[in-house]
Amino acid sequence: MPVQSEHRGTGSCPAPESKERLGFEECNTHSCMTMLPSNRSTLECRSFIDVVIMMDGSGSLGEYAFNQSKIQMSKILNAMVGGEDKVNVAFLMFGGPRTEPELEKCIGEGGASGELFDAAKDCGMHWVDHFTYDTSAVGERVSQLSYPQSTTMTSMALAEAKTELSSGRQEADSVVIVITDGRPMSARRTATAAVALKKEARVIWVPIGPTLAKDMELIKTWATKPWEDNVIPISKLNDIATPRSINSIISSACPIVG
Repeated sequence: MPVQSEHRGTGSCPAPESKERLGFEECNTHSCMTMLPSNRSTLECRSFIDVVIMMDGSGSLGEYAFNQSKIQMSKILNAMVGGEDKVNVAFLMFGGPRTEPELEKCIGEGGASGELFDAAKDCGMHWVDHFTYDTSAVGERVSQLSYPQSTTMTSMALAEAKTELSSGRQEADSVVIVITDGRPMSARRTATAAVALKKEARVIWVPIGPTLAKDMELIKTWATKPWEDNVIPISKLNDIATPRSINSIISSACPIVG
């Protein structure tokens, strides 16, 4: 006799991201500063990781914050120990299109006319370096960057980072660090790009400067879970390049520090 109706269980399963399934616990609650020798104020990253660093160069960021971010990133790069069994780093300074025609090119894969676009010239995507073990050289080039004062096409920058990761090391963990004031041109496109990127890498957001509560809530969803480990807000511009902020980023991105 054929089955008239399928049997249904009476149990229930917790949602994929519920507390019953995830069970996060706090760890390493001590200050990383206790690990430092007396002659050094910055941690060293000695992990086997591929790191893509994205730094915002938008006009909303402000020149002072941009310059402080350069100092911060240069120090972080100098604190990364590069090598085949250590850190492999790539660095992207991102902005966005300045005109409506450029915007159409950047979001429309060439626009209605099919015109090709230049990611750097039209869309503000400037690769300081693709993956390299020479972290200190990248730090030196970052220290020389000029303030582009452009728009903020974060969604395209995230897509660029995803593409860069495809040329990384298969065995290495992948990390993307996003330094931004948290105001992308399109929150919707940024959310879509963040979902795709998080499938390939751990994504850490460092919002700098005063951040609106609604913007911070969005950033939390764009970061890898748990957001508490992957969102490092630096609300005061004078704190951007301090050892405390630098060590917070290094210790979050690098499993092995010293």
